[in-house]
Amino acid sequence: MQEVHQLFKQASTASQKEANRLVKKARTLAMQNRYRLPKSLQKQFCKHCYAYFKGENFRVRKTKKAVTYTCLSCNKHIRFPL
Repeated sequence: MQEVHQLFKQASTASQKEANRLVKKARTLAMQNRYRLPKSLQKQFCKHCYAYFKGENFRVRKTKKAVTYTCLSCNKHIRFPL
């Protein structure tokens, strides 16, 4: 869906608070239309608090099995298998 991709593109240039709002709006729009977000977009925000990952609000760690993103807003971990 073009609208979802546009909202993520706007979030990349917006302030952190505005980016979080845009991500939540994009995710809601995708769920209403039963559109599954691509993996590239799923890795750009926290699935727990919908914080857009940019700059210093997340940490990335790599192990042999997975890449782990730690959201510094809510201190939750998101693991992506390798």
